[in-house]
Amino acid sequence: WHCVLNLFIHKHKKDEFNPDLKEKDPFLVDTYRTKGQMKVITRLIGCVADSFRNNLNVAQHVVFAGSRDGGHLAQEALLHWPQRGTHRTTLHVFAEGDSEDSLAYHNVAEIEDRFNGFHEFIHLYDHKGNIAGTLESDPEDDDGLPESEKRIPETNLVESDFEKLLWDGEEDVADVKTIIPYFHVDGSSMTSQLTVLNKAKSLLQSHTVAVVGLEHSPDMDINQLVDFFTSVNYKTFMLGLRQLSRIDNICPEMLENILDHPYIANQHGDWLPHGEKQRNTPAFFVAMPKSRHQLEEMTIQHMYDLFSGEGGGGQVKTANDRKAPTKK
Repeated sequence: WHCVLNLFIHKHKKDEFNPDLKEKDPFLVDTYRTKGQMKVITRLIGCVADSFRNNLNVAQHVVFAGSRDGGHLAQEALLHWPQRGTHRTTLHVFAEGDSEDSLAYHNVAEIEDRFNGFHEFIHLYDHKGNIAGTLESDPEDDDGLPESEKRIPETNLVESDFEKLLWDGEEDVADVKTIIPYFHVDGSSMTSQLTVLNKAKSLLQSHTVAVVGLEHSPDMDINQLVDFFTSVNYKTFMLGLRQLSRIDNICPEMLENILDHPYIANQHGDWLPHGEKQRNTPAFFVAMPKSRHQLEEMTIQHMYDLFSGEGGGGQVKTANDRKAPTKK
């Protein structure tokens, strides 16, 4: 850890890390996420998509791992990547495993139902990386489907990692620049999330992944999370309502004090079985590569910071609304 930054949490607005603070009914029908959580994460994903929109000759893959929402967020994200350019953006959705169901088919079935009939650029998997779903042209009963038309990778996440699994079956991949603009890590526990991150470690070390979005699991150890991303040379941020707040350069003791501040600490006072306090804010963490200057990553942060539409800190709804942070 290099303690060179501080975060003046008391200068933020009360709803910065709890976007549902003013919501009377924050719950949605199709997902366990709240209105405020969907607002911030979809805005981040939109910023990522917009910043890579001009890369027409690059093969882009968007990954959602450990999905617990039946692919709801992945479907929303796909709207930001319309068909354009030389290569069609490929979406990969991995279901989360269920400890109570050895086959973990419940999560897989929900994802299959949501993407039923979609095209070949949407790849569905179970939590082990085994292929799921069918192509748009597939009949309901795929037992008679010719083997050559099935999208069956030669490996899975048990035998290999994300890099070998995602590129499987692609021709001339070495001749095409391939990037992952956004890699989302869901999961009901930090153990499952770290398993996903370790399986994606080669992609992170090569900086193939531009942005990682990670859900705040109930047993999240934020220091451990920061340590992991530091090991692969990534910066770690908390996703706020108005801006991305970097935390990997804050001392652990200071970070702990920040997380215990009333603006962030869980107002409901839930406790884990072992007596540790459960935090649910901020809802998301974000990681981006460091030690390099890349236009897309700078664009993502500026877009997210400037166009939240929530006011404060110089944020604006449109270019005509620009004003200095100190102006009212």
